[in-house]
Amino acid sequence: MNALYHRQITASALHKHLPASILEIVIQANLHQDDLKYLLGAYPHYHFDDNAFARTSAYLEEQRQLIFDTLSQGRPHPAWVAFGKITHTLQDFYAHSTYVSLWRARFPQDAWPDPETIEPLLPELMTHPRLMTGRVILLFEILGLLPLLGRFLHPLFPADTHIRMNLDHPKTGPLFPYAIIAARKRTEVEFQDLTQQIRVRLTPLILQKFLTAPQPSSGE
Repeated sequence: MNALYHRQITASALHKHLPASILEIVIQANLHQDDLKYLLGAYPHYHFDDNAFARTSAYLEEQRQLIFDTLSQGRPHPAWVAFGKITHTLQDFYAHSTYVSLWRARFPQDAWPDPETIEPLLPELMTHPRLMTGRVILLFEILGLLPLLGRFLHPLFPADTHIRMNLDHPKTGPLFPYAIIAARKRTEVEFQDLTQQIRVRLTPLILQKFLTAPQPSSGE
């Protein structure tokens, strides 16, 4: 998903819960996942690509555990960074998988529901046999970026590739708004789950510190 939309989704989901300074740390960590070095094939688990479901799930659990470990050490900053990474990966799931199209297929072809009605974690879709994520083939990605030629070649790329499947920006088609809303809702769910787990596994005081912007020292 393009950086503009990752920023918008994250801000929309979390601005009521986090001070602006913390929210910006989360957003920057989210956007950092799309640095060029993380887009060149070795990190499909950062973006829910290549059907790397098991590897992605392990990565998400690793980041969640990092949050608890660093908070228990009194280090909230790396916890915020880890949470930002989680939000990026979860948001990409809706832009890079068939989840949104499978959800849309549950309705009549001539009756498009309001995007706000999409449910981001329907069990029957999360375990659907046709749930998949796109294969990233670097050559296709590069060709797809070429003016005019990319538009001509797009229908010729395999249907199961990222370049054909992605809902990264509005030009990808009418399913894009559904991916945006699902990603925002999933970000909200992750935040609520995380804060509940911090409260239970650590303490309410640590949760309060996690959600509170640090105050500048007297020397600043």
